[in-house]
Amino acid sequence: MNLNTYKGRNRYYVILFGTIFVLLIAVLGISIYANFDMLKKLFTYTPPEPVITQVETNFNKMLYKVQKIEEFSYNYNNSDHQNRALKYMRGERYGDMYWSTLLGGSDADFEAYVVENESELGLSDLRSLDKIIIPITHEDLDFIHLTATLDGILNGSAEVADLAGWAGDLCQLVKDFSNSSLDAISLYDAVIDSFNKTGSFGEADVCADLDAVNIAKIYNESGLKSLYLVMEDYYKDISNVSRIEQFKENTFAETNTKQEFVDQVSDRFINNSYVIAWFNLNGVDVVSNALVIETCVQVFTDYIY
Repeated sequence: MNLNTYKGRNRYYVILFGTIFVLLIAVLGISIYANFDMLKKLFTYTPPEPVITQVETNFNKMLYKVQKIEEFSYNYNNSDHQNRALKYMRGERYGDMYWSTLLGGSDADFEAYVVENESELGLSDLRSLDKIIIPITHEDLDFIHLTATLDGILNGSAEVADLAGWAGDLCQLVKDFSNSSLDAISLYDAVIDSFNKTGSFGEADVCADLDAVNIAKIYNESGLKSLYLVMEDYYKDISNVSRIEQFKENTFAETNTKQEFVDQVSDRFINNSYVIAWFNLNGVDVVSNALVIETCVQVFTDYIY
């Protein structure tokens, strides 16, 4: 093989391998470009999508229905629409003669309007919604009780507002233990075992009473005039500690000692004319049940102080 033949063959191989290399680079480039998004996902951290629990879904559905009821009430008649919406949501449980006398009843024509226009929204279900779990605290909330207490605070007198909430539940707690023959210590222990648990002043009632006061305060001061917006924001970061602190600040005057606070709550409770009327209607003698009243007030104040 002469030198020229050797050089020509080398040139041939150089061109061949160069062409193959260029083709490989081109194919690899196309492959990289085509899979760029996949490579980005491989080398870029993407936080996982938040998991929406059933508890959160249920609570959000409740809030959405509150929003729609407010909208319906406004569209039906923009005059006093919040009052109408609350009376509607109170439902039959808080729609008897007793509540109607204190705060007025639900608008029958508006009820028919909701039925006619709600389609598949299921807004009427709000009126029978009992307990719902608050997602962030996992506490039970009595929704209908919440709306009834809100109605009392926003549309009733100061005494009616108390009776619709914490004072009314305290009345029921007193009634549960009225005419008790237990001594003071045993009575206190018995009331403690009932309060904020499964009794007539249970966890769902406590949350409703305290939250209603706090939500009403924000509603009146925020200028939003939307219960839905206030409730949505309130339940985003509520805790039991913040709930109690807000309730104390929004309901009672500041005191220097625990006993001063107990005395303030006791005086406000027993001097409420509607509380006395409730006791009379339900056969609770105030004089003979003085220890029971004192004990129930003490348990309540121990919880919130």
